[in-house]
Amino acid sequence: MRSSHLAAAGAGTHAAAGAAHQAATPAASPAASPAASPVPVVTVKMTTQLRFDPAELTIKRGETVAWVNASPIPHTATGDPDKNPVKETRPELARLPPGAEPWDSGLLNEGQSFSHTFTVAGEYKYFCIPHVLSGMLGTITVEA
Repeated sequence: MRSSHLAAAGAGTHAAAGAAHQAATPAASPAASPAASPVPVVTVKMTTQLRFDPAELTIKRGETVAWVNASPIPHTATGDPDKNPVKETRPELARLPPGAEPWDSGLLNEGQSFSHTFTVAGEYKYFCIPHVLSGMLGTITVEA
């Protein structure tokens, strides 16, 4: 199962990135098993320099990446080849492994974040829609 969510910094609720992919972070429960460990979350900052930081990372299948806009400039984190604005001339800027679901954060303002859990191993190439030609590109390698 894959989950994505959008959140404002400091907010206690999560808005859905799309009606079909709504997910809320469950509250901690005293009945939760102590053996259960939380899923690691890796943070990627979206910068004023029109970059993802880090631009490349490696995670394990089932881990979550959270993109945080640390810039006053709106950004997206988009891993959807169909939303690549230069797909006719630069299709290599957006690639997903076979069987992986695409994602799109929508425009994130300063302090907002978006999370995606990766369930399919392989290499993901993603971009910021308004800044793709400025080189705002990222690569995530998901290990099995």
